[in-house]
Amino acid sequence: MEIKRKKMIFNSDEIKAILPQRYPFLMLDRVIEITDTTAVGIKNLSVNEAFFEGHFSNKAMMPGNLIAECLAQISAFVGIPYQDMKAIGNAPQIGMLVASNMKFLQPAIPGDCLLLQVKVRKLAFDMAIFYGEASVEGETIAKGEFTIAYRR
Repeated sequence: MEIKRKKMIFNSDEIKAILPQRYPFLMLDRVIEITDTTAVGIKNLSVNEAFFEGHFSNKAMMPGNLIAECLAQISAFVGIPYQDMKAIGNAPQIGMLVASNMKFLQPAIPGDCLLLQVKVRKLAFDMAIFYGEASVEGETIAKGEFTIAYRR
């Protein structure tokens, strides 16, 4: 059975077919926008996420490095026609080389819906520099630049 949503290009099953990551490191729940230079995705945070257990003793918060990983994963979808991705079933493999100037402004907590937005700043060979932002309810909670290497 095919389920349609107005704001969804890829659902979680299709994301699993494209990205090599698996639970607990598959961080995307939905891809909602793709252009040649941008991508937007969603990560829903549940209290059942493994990283909430014991990261901070008294407060469940998503670690900043995992927010950066969310941004890196959505960047894999930039600039590749999604019809081609669905047909091929495989995006280029990516690896985040470095996150620079990442700022974590507010914590991500259980119940949050992270809106993940990335934009290409510079392309060179099989590498790209991205600017990314993670927001909750319209408020930016993390932002910064990171470099991605592609292996096609």
